Amino acid sequence: MRSKALLVVALVLPLVLAGCIDQGTSALNESDEPLGPSDQAGNVSSTNETEPEANESREPAQEPSASEPDENETEAPPEREPPEEAPPSEDPGWPSLNEASIRPGVQVIAGGSQCTSNFLFRTPSNSTLLLGLAAHCVSDIDIGDPVRIPAANANGTLVYSGWKVDGQENEESGLDFSLVAIHADHRGKVHPAVRHFGGPTGLASPEQVDTFTKVLWYGNSGAHGFVEETNRHEGYVLWKDGKATFDAYSAAPGVPGDSGSGVMDGDGRAAGVLVTVNISPDPGANGMVFLHTALEQAKDRGIHVDLVTWPLLEQGMLP
Repeated sequence: MRSKALLVVALVLPLVLAGCIDQGTSALNESDEPLGPSDQAGNVSSTNETEPEANESREPAQEPSASEPDENETEAPPEREPPEEAPPSEDPGWPSLNEASIRPGVQVIAGGSQCTSNFLFRTPSNSTLLLGLAAHCVSDIDIGDPVRIPAANANGTLVYSGWKVDGQENEESGLDFSLVAIHADHRGKVHPAVRHFGGPTGLASPEQVDTFTKVLWYGNSGAHGFVEETNRHEGYVLWKDGKATFDAYSAAPGVPGDSGSGVMDGDGRAAGVLVTVNISPDPGANGMVFLHTALEQAKDRGIHVDLVTWPLLEQGMLP
């Protein structure tokens, strides 16, 4: 597995405003590196100790275990849910979109790095809601540490990272995906619709995403100068690496601070998480990890969550 880096002119770096972008379980192009984070002022910082080149940025796959192991098989680890903070609720009672300050596409701050959240998830009992991020966005903090959600003046708690094993950071251990639990007292601020586009209408499998598949994503990097038009991206898949990663190109590629953005196909199905920007072999393309595979990997590690969908794909109609 290799990282990707964001250099507008060189290799691939992570997409993050002091933010994030990263690697997949299968090997990526050797010229790709995780997109480095950027600071809250929009300045890009590198994940390496060496001085970054040009404009750098930053931004988890196993088959799910069978239902019941027979007596000769090794028993699979029991599933566990992130800490549950609220009683189950069949009707989450989403607030109006104008009042929802915690939703896919909002900025998050972790350890001084700014990234973009991808999609909303929930535990099977619906007791805990979670936001998805890129794992490299939270590489500087530990499980249980707070993650800031500025728009809601709230903190979430990091409960899972595809890069952390037994509490240790290991980029080779899994896909670039993480989960942040939303505190129960902020549940009334949450909505599942992706900013601007709406959706996700469902979850896309890797088999449903192929070359030339149309993709949409909303990045929220402070590097854009908070110009709304530059946050909206439409493009096409250029290449995919089995069930782990894929590359996509849009006229305006993701930049530092966009790491973690949720990528949907043209029908609004959640397909991936934006983690890098390429310099080679596809300059300007962005690297993504497959969300379906990342969720299966989390499940294999005992974290079982479901994607929360929004039935309408209303491009340009949502705030």
